[in-house]
Amino acid sequence: EIPSKFDTLSDGSAFSVSYWVKDDSNGQSSRIMNTASDSGGNTGFMLAHNSDGSLGIYILDSGSIKISPDVSSVFTDNAWHHHTITYDGSDMNFYLDTSLEQTTSASWTGSGTPDEDMTLGKRVDNSRYLDGHLDEMSFWDRALSVEEVTILYANKSLQDLPTVTSGTATSSLGI
Repeated sequence: EIPSKFDTLSDGSAFSVSYWVKDDSNGQSSRIMNTASDSGGNTGFMLAHNSDGSLGIYILDSGSIKISPDVSSVFTDNAWHHHTITYDGSDMNFYLDTSLEQTTSASWTGSGTPDEDMTLGKRVDNSRYLDGHLDEMSFWDRALSVEEVTILYANKSLQDLPTVTSGTATSSLGI
C-alpha cells in the first residue's frame, strides 16, 4: 500500500500512468493498480488484468463507472511490456510499448478523490494478486506526449531522462 492518495483525477483533469509489466497469470483476473474499494460507493482509479487478456482502465466516482475502456489482447505472451496511459481531458490513449493501441474519447465530472490508499498488484481487499512483475510505475498530472512515451520506453529506466524538444519549446520530463 502507498499511504498517499492518487487524487489528480478530479473533474476530468489530465494525467498519465506509465509502468513495465510482465504477466505470468495465463488468464487470471488481477489488479495492477487500485485506489477504489471493491465494495459499494467506490471512488478512484483501477488498472485491471481481465481474465480475457485485456487491460481494464477504470475511473469510478461514488460507485459509478465514468470511463472504462478495455484494451484487448494486451496480456498474451508472458513477456515484459511497457504500458502508458495518457488522458488530456478529452481523450484517453493506451500505448503498448511505443504503439498507440487505443484512443477512447471521454470526459467526466466528480471528485475523483479515492476512497482507499493505492495498492499495487492486488485489490484493496487483499485479493486478485497480480501473478507477474511490475517495475518503474510513475504518475504525472498531465498527459505525456508521444515523444515522452517513446523516451520512457527506449530508456527502460526513469534515470537520466533526456530533454524533449517539441516545436520551439524545450522542456525536461517532469519526473
